[in-house]
Amino acid sequence: RTDAKEAEDISARRYWDVAAEPGGAFWLATSDGLYRYAPPLWRAPPALRHVTAPVTCLAGDSAGRVWFAAGGRLGVFHKDQLEEFPSAAPLRKVYSLADASMLLETADGLARFQPRTGISTPLSPDAPGRQLRALGALPDGTVCVQSLAPSAGEGACVLLRCNGDRCE
Repeated sequence: RTDAKEAEDISARRYWDVAAEPGGAFWLATSDGLYRYAPPLWRAPPALRHVTAPVTCLAGDSAGRVWFAAGGRLGVFHKDQLEEFPSAAPLRKVYSLADASMLLETADGLARFQPRTGISTPLSPDAPGRQLRALGALPDGTVCVQSLAPSAGEGACVLLRCNGDRCE
């Protein structure tokens, strides 16, 4: 038949045969037709199954770790292990820096997170009254940051390069 359709339940009167495929898929030959089951393409690793909050942002680092923000926590997944760190404010963006630290953006501004110690240090704006906002990762392991002045005018918006220690 050329009109294949998905069936949620099978109400066959007879099952004739089953054929299993590698990876968990299988076929059922029944009196009502041929059915195929395949597991979902995306399955959460066992270490991540308890993470039920939506993931709001994620980033990979040079060590092969995956960093993500979910439910007011910063998580890192590496080699089937999950480590979580509490966050004082909801995370908007997460960036990996060249020195293996992370740049975090919250509503309060930017902070540098040191995975070895678990400590976040807020980054100071380049001038009083300005706000920093991360725009994107750069190939050299720094992050492009926008520095915004509270009022419009000349110099209201400046682009900076941030390496975690300072933005210039």
